[in-house]
Amino acid sequence: MFYSWKIYLIFCLLFSSFYLCFSGSSSAHGTIQDLIDQAEHGEEIILPEGIYEEVITITKSLKIIGEGAIIKNTADKVAIHIQSDEVSLTGLTVFQLNKQTEHPAILIEGTDNTLSNLKISSQSTGVQLNNSIRNTIEGLHIEREQPLDLAQTNMGNRQGNGIDLFFSNENVLKGNTMVNQLDGIYVESSSGNIIENNHVIRSRYGYHLMFAESTTMQNNYASLNITGAMIMGSSNLTITNNTFTRQSYHVHSQGLLLYDVHDSTVSKNFLSENLIGLYIERSSQNFIQENQISANFVGIQLKRVSNHDIFHNDFNTNVIQARVTDSDMNDVRENYWDSHTGLDFTGDGKSEIQFQSDPIFLSLVERKPSFQVLAQSPGLLFLNLLFDMNEEAILKDTAPLLKPNLETVMDDKKSFEDLFIYLGLMLGSVAIILGGRRK
Repeated sequence: MFYSWKIYLIFCLLFSSFYLCFSGSSSAHGTIQDLIDQAEHGEEIILPEGIYEEVITITKSLKIIGEGAIIKNTADKVAIHIQSDEVSLTGLTVFQLNKQTEHPAILIEGTDNTLSNLKISSQSTGVQLNNSIRNTIEGLHIEREQPLDLAQTNMGNRQGNGIDLFFSNENVLKGNTMVNQLDGIYVESSSGNIIENNHVIRSRYGYHLMFAESTTMQNNYASLNITGAMIMGSSNLTITNNTFTRQSYHVHSQGLLLYDVHDSTVSKNFLSENLIGLYIERSSQNFIQENQISANFVGIQLKRVSNHDIFHNDFNTNVIQARVTDSDMNDVRENYWDSHTGLDFTGDGKSEIQFQSDPIFLSLVERKPSFQVLAQSPGLLFLNLLFDMNEEAILKDTAPLLKPNLETVMDDKKSFEDLFIYLGLMLGSVAIILGGRRK
C-alpha cells in the first residue's frame, strides 16, 4: 500500500512538471493584461517567450519588450489597443486570426507612442492610428496570410490596409514592409507625417494619401501593385527619392498618380516598367524635376494640368514618351528624351529643335494594341507631318537636352559594354571584308 501511494505521488509530480514546462506562457507567467494592470507608469515589462491567447488594452505609459512572445487573437476585437501616451512596444508577433473581424490588429489612440520590430499577420488592418500625434512606427513586417482578390475589391473599402492613419498628424512611418495588403500605407485627413524607407509589394496601392497636407514621402519602394503611389486632394507635399517599379498588370496601373495635387515637389524618383510612369490630373503648380522615367508604356501623362514646372527629367525607352490632354501654361524644358534627335548650334547641350510628343501613335494603340510594334517607326513620323494635330494634345519641350541629366554607374558600365560590342562588330566586319577579298 505504501508503494502505491509513493508511485501515485511520483506520477503527480511528473505530471505537474510536464504541465508547467509545456503549457503556454499565459498559464506559467500570468496574462499580459495582468502584468500591465499591475505595472506602474513608466515601468518596463519583459514578456517571456510563449504564446498568449488574449487581447490587451494599455492605458498607462509602459515599455513592453517581447522576447519571442506571440499574441494570438481569435476574438472580434482589437488585439492590442493603446489608449495612452508614451507607450513602447517592441519584439512582438501578433496574429489577428478572426477572418471576419473589421478591427485592426493594433489600434493607437494616443501621442508619442512607438511600435518597433513587430510582426503582424491580419486579414484586417495591421496598425491603425486614430486622432494620434507624433507616434513612430518602424521596422514592422505586416503580411496577409491570404492575398486579397484585388479585382473584386471595393475601391471605397478601407479595411485591410497595412498602416492606416486617420486624423493623425506628425507621425513617422519608416522602415516598414507590407505584403499582400489593400493599401500598404493609407493616410487620410492628416498632415505633417513623414513616410520614409518603407517597402510595399503585391497590394492595391503601395501608398495612398487622401487629403494629406505637408506630407513627406522619401526613399520608399513599391513594386507589383496596381499603383505604386496614389496621391489625391493634397498639397504642400515632398515626394523624393522613391522607386516605383513594375506596376503594370492592371489596366489602371501607374507608378505615381497625382490627382488634385497642388504646390508640391516631385523630384529624384525612379519610375520604371509601369503601365504609366507618372500620371497627373486636375493639378496645378507642382515642380516635377530630376526624375528618371524609363521603360514604361507611357512615360508621363497630363490631363487638365496647369502651371507645372517640368524640367531636368530623363525619359528613356518609354513606348510613348508623353501624352497631354486639356492642359496649358506648363513650363516643360531641359528634359532628356532618348527618342528625340536634336541639333545643338550653340554648344550649350540643348537642342534648338524642340521635342514634341506623338499623339497619333497613342490613338492608334488605344484602338489596336498590337500596333505597339510600330513605336518610333518612320511611317509614324510621316503621319505626324501629314496631319494637323490639336496643339493641346502635344507636349512640347522647348529646350530638350541631348544628354541625360542623371548619369549612373550602370549607365557608364553599359556604355563600356556597348563600346566593346561595337568594336567587336567592327573588327568582325573588317575580318569578313578582308577574307572576302583574298578569295
